[in-house]
Amino acid sequence: AAGELAAWSGDLHAARRLIDEAVALWQAQGHPQEIPFALIDLGWGCFYGGDPDARRLMEEGMRLQQASGDPLLVNRARIGLLQVLVGLGELDLVEPMAREALAVAEATHDPRSLHLAYHFLADCLLIRGDCANALPQYRRSLALAVEIDDRAEICAELQGIAMATAGGDHPERALRLAGAAAAEFDALAIDLSGMHFWAALLDRFLGQARAALGENDANAAWDEGRRTKLEHAIALALDVGLRSSGTTPVHPDSLPDRRGDSL
Repeated sequence: AAGELAAWSGDLHAARRLIDEAVALWQAQGHPQEIPFALIDLGWGCFYGGDPDARRLMEEGMRLQQASGDPLLVNRARIGLLQVLVGLGELDLVEPMAREALAVAEATHDPRSLHLAYHFLADCLLIRGDCANALPQYRRSLALAVEIDDRAEICAELQGIAMATAGGDHPERALRLAGAAAAEFDALAIDLSGMHFWAALLDRFLGQARAALGENDANAAWDEGRRTKLEHAIALALDVGLRSSGTTPVHPDSLPDRRGDSL
C-alpha cells in the first residue's frame, strides 16, 4: 500500500524500493498471486511519471495474471498495458487488444475496464485524426466514468471530447470543455504532465481551436469553462456526442452533484 501511494504520488524511487520489498515478502510467504498487483501499481506510477519501465512492468503483471486464470483480473492487467501502448503510439496493437478488453469487460460486468477500453479506442481514432468517430467513443467512456463516479476519469473524458470537438470545428465549445476539465484537475490536485502523448494531443487540438478563435475569444471561452460546474460541463459534453443521433440532450439538473464526494 505504501508503494502504491508513492507510485501514484510520483515518488518512483520510494515506490520501487517499497514494492520490491512487498514482492519479496509475498514470495517468502507463498502468496505469488499478490505480486502482479504490486507490479501493475508500479507500472501505473511509471506511466504517469514518464518512466519507460512502465511497459515491462505492465507486461510482466499481465503475464502473471494470465497464470491465475481470472478473466476480470487479466483484463484489468490488459487495461494497464493498453494505456502504456497508447502512450507509445502502438495503435496497431492497441485497437484489437482494446476490442478484446471491451468484450471481456462486458462479459465480467466491469464498468471501469469498459470505460477505459472505450477511451483507448477513442484515443486511437483521435491520434489518427478521425475526430468524428472518436467523439461517440469518448462520450460512451464519459457516461461510464459518471456511472463509476470517478471525477479524475470524468475530466480525462472531458478533455478527449474537447479535442474531438475542436477537430470537428467547434472551437469555442472545445475550449469551454477543456477549461472545465483543467479547473477540476486543479481542484483534485492532479498533475498529468508526465503523460507526454496526452499533452501533445491537447496542444495539437486545443491549439487548433485557439488559432480558429483568436487570442481574446479563446481566452474568454477557456475562462468561461473554468467557471463552469462539473455537472454542467458533463451535460455539455454529452450533448456534443448526442446531437448527431437525435437523442434528447442530457440536462445538467438530471445529473447528481458530486462536489462533496470523495474519489
